[in-house]
Amino acid sequence: MAGTTAHARRRCAQRNLSPEAVDYVLTNGAAIDRTGVTFYVLRERDLPPAHRRADAVAKLVGTTLLVARDGALITAYRRPDAYRHACKKGAYQRRKNRSQGQDPSYALRAAW
Repeated sequence: MAGTTAHARRRCAQRNLSPEAVDYVLTNGAAIDRTGVTFYVLRERDLPPAHRRADAVAKLVGTTLLVARDGALITAYRRPDAYRHACKKGAYQRRKNRSQGQDPSYALRAAW
């Protein structure tokens, strides 16, 4: 991983996620590319059979890590329906240019 943001370190501390737990979720979790970031979600079905009864691993089910394109950990949270929630996120789209109030590609489309 490229690094961890200050926000992610704070969230991991609040949620009692050790660096080993973060590595476990990144290794075993399902990766979903949405909204310009990658969601790593640990579902029960993603757990290796030998780990399913371990209490330390069972509490990680539902943990979601958001990782930027450069590999930096952005944030971490837990949600029981995390996989379904992450799959419903919209694909990355261009945002309106706030300074001009229009899509930045507007000038290109207008020229056609």
